[in-house]
Amino acid sequence: MIENSVGWSRIIGFADASYSFAADKGPQVERYREKSVKYSGQNGRLDHITQDIRGNRGYADGQRVAVEVDMTTVPRT
Repeated sequence: MIENSVGWSRIIGFADASYSFAADKGPQVERYREKSVKYSGQNGRLDHITQDIRGNRGYADGQRVAVEVDMTTVPRT
């Protein structure tokens, strides 16, 4: 559950297991974009390779967020 996030980004992200992020780098860095996905809680945007897929709802403090990832398909969805 996300709590006390006022002034901070609320982002859930996933990356391919083959990646190891440097301490000061994240999935927004160009070389990581192809094998990472992030979902922004502020505005509901999904970001993967192309930027800012709109149409989802954001989430707020106190809400529970569930994620379903199908690890049996190739590519994984």
